[in-house]
This record gives sequence, C-alpha cells and structure tokens, in this order.
Amino acid sequence: AELASGDYLQQLFPELVNKVIPVLRDSRLKFKSPARSKVSAFPSVSKNAVAKFTAQFGKKGRALITVDVAVKDAEGVVASVGSFRWYVQKI
Repeated sequence: AELASGDYLQQLFPELVNKVIPVLRDSRLKFKSPARSKVSAFPSVSKNAVAKFTAQFGKKGRALITVDVAVKDAEGVVASVGSFRWYVQKI
C-alpha cells in the first residue's frame, strides 16, 4: 500500500520526478479482512488535495499531500485501507 501511494504521486506529478525529495511523513493502515487471493492496491487523491498541494508547492517549493489506498483481493473484498501523508520538497 505504501509503495502504491508513492508510485501514484509519480503518476499525478510526473513533472516533479527527479526534481523533489519525497518523504513519507506518516501512515495509517487498518486491516479489514483476510485476503483470500491475489491482492491489488488502489490509490486515490481528491481533486481538492491535488489543487492544494499544487498551490502550496508552487509558492514554497514544498508541500504535504495524503494518498489513500485500498487493498483488495481478486474478488473485490477490501483487505485493508491506508492513508499515507507525504512531504515533498524541491531539491
């Protein structure tokens, strides 16, 4: 789930790849049920969070953003949900 959150940030902001230092500031993970098959992670960020991050990063060269991740098995059962807050700073 953590890896998926970081990868998702690269997808959201490809223009920042190799130009910033991302640091995982904190994370929370809650287990919902046992996974019975192969699992996949589904990250998401609200449009409001993207806009806030973009504005703050543009002004200060650093910002925080939270990526939520649901981990589901092949049947669609949610095994866990997590929240990963990233601190991103220009190099």
